[in-house]
Amino acid sequence: MKNLFCNRLKNARLMKGLSMEELSHSIQGVVSKQAISKYENGQMMPSSQVLDAIAKSLNLPTDYFFRQGIQIEQISFRRNGEHIPVRAERQMILVAQDKMERYLHLEDLLAKDFIFKNPLKNRKISTMDDVEIAARQLRIKWGAGNYPILSVYEMMESVGIKIIEFEAGTDCALGFSTFVNKTIPLIVVNLSNNHTSERKRFTALHELAHLLLNFDKSVTDKERERLCHRFAGAFLCPASVFQEELGHHRTAFTLGELVSLRCRYGISIAAIVHRAKDLGIITDTYYNHIYDTHIHANPMEEGWGAYPIMEHTDRYARLLQRALAEQVITEGEIQNLGEGEVYDSDSERVKVL
Repeated sequence: MKNLFCNRLKNARLMKGLSMEELSHSIQGVVSKQAISKYENGQMMPSSQVLDAIAKSLNLPTDYFFRQGIQIEQISFRRNGEHIPVRAERQMILVAQDKMERYLHLEDLLAKDFIFKNPLKNRKISTMDDVEIAARQLRIKWGAGNYPILSVYEMMESVGIKIIEFEAGTDCALGFSTFVNKTIPLIVVNLSNNHTSERKRFTALHELAHLLLNFDKSVTDKERERLCHRFAGAFLCPASVFQEELGHHRTAFTLGELVSLRCRYGISIAAIVHRAKDLGIITDTYYNHIYDTHIHANPMEEGWGAYPIMEHTDRYARLLQRALAEQVITEGEIQNLGEGEVYDSDSERVKVL
């Protein structure tokens, strides 16, 4: 019990980005930095009064500190071309871990049990052509054909993939993926730099590739990132669609035809142009011209249309409301499982009809 508590306390403090001294200050010096150090090293346990003060300061229920955590497998981060500071990376993982613990606890309460199956586990990936085939195969398996995908998040969640999104406070990481308890696929999307639906969809699919693709041992880490990038574009907009819409070889595009693809398939102009180059529809020279002249000057693609449906995950919120309606949890307990600012017990949203 003591070992469990000390590890959970340290994780909770780091999750909030606090030093021991800052935690001590946040509870008005009820305990000193030295006392907190002893708690975290398993040398002593806090009194119930001190524990309540710590839990309130960290905005966590007291049972958090005595709850068995989940097992996180190897993590694959999608970086934004920069090194992620160790503190930011650790904090992002701990926040995701806490949210996932609550997610699985809620599913247990509702007796919901997903068994995820990877449709691509037997396909070995080593080339870009392998990725195109894998993306096409997955679209068929998941019933998407060549049609635009209304919601990437909804499609993934319907087959048992967990998606969590939050503001990580750093723009060095776009997201990450991993398996929880060895069998549950998890994708985390950082809202600090995935500002549009198109970016969120692309990041989620890039991370999906890390989870599903069985890469050959000869593939390097750098090559793996490029292959996952290619998979995201291929899944959002298949090669056959590109060739039908844009032709097999082009020397110029109008902005209007690229905007049309963006609005229908939920893929950014930058990703469309990159995919056109990958498929040999345009030359490297024309690709560089578009980037240098247009995309670098408008990285947020403002005024170039937008995918009309906001990509957003609300599955956890729906489960929370169902648990309340079925009296699996009470209005008081909803604060511990949900986000306090959203699930205020005085809100009409938590009233059972």
